[in-house]
Amino acid sequence: MNAPFAFALIVLACAGGMAAGWMLRAARTPAAAPGGISAGYPPAHHGPTTVVPTGAGAVPAAVPAPLMPVEPDRRLIIAMIGLHDLDGGISARERIREDLAQVGVQILDAAPGTVFDSAHQKAVTGVAAQTPDQVGTIAALIRPGWTSPAGIIRFPEIAVYIASNDPMPT
Repeated sequence: MNAPFAFALIVLACAGGMAAGWMLRAARTPAAAPGGISAGYPPAHHGPTTVVPTGAGAVPAAVPAPLMPVEPDRRLIIAMIGLHDLDGGISARERIREDLAQVGVQILDAAPGTVFDSAHQKAVTGVAAQTPDQVGTIAALIRPGWTSPAGIIRFPEIAVYIASNDPMPT
């Protein structure tokens, strides 16, 4: 297959995927309700309103009630965690951590040198221990874990020190 033909196929596949995504998004978006308010969504709240004089007997405008807290969408949380895993710089990671903390999602770290606990951590690789005391302890944190008020989203993925004569995981 030549390069221009392959490029054309890739462009067509991307365009088709975007079109399908747009149609699915449009199908899932609630229709507007009477009065211009989108069905299922509260009106935008831009702070309290003030008295607007309209002549004799000015009437204070209604102050909208504070918005109810919104349940965070699990897909968005997973996407934010994925962005955190990318190497986007320290400031980007800190911003993502702060945003996730606002919806109750906290990071789970595993400190190197502590004892490996299979109930709270996921070993993804083994590292040959230099001393027998290191066997069964954490060598490095590969990917941090995440927890929410609903439970564990992802366990921390770590490298564990193993005895030099143990077979390495594949």
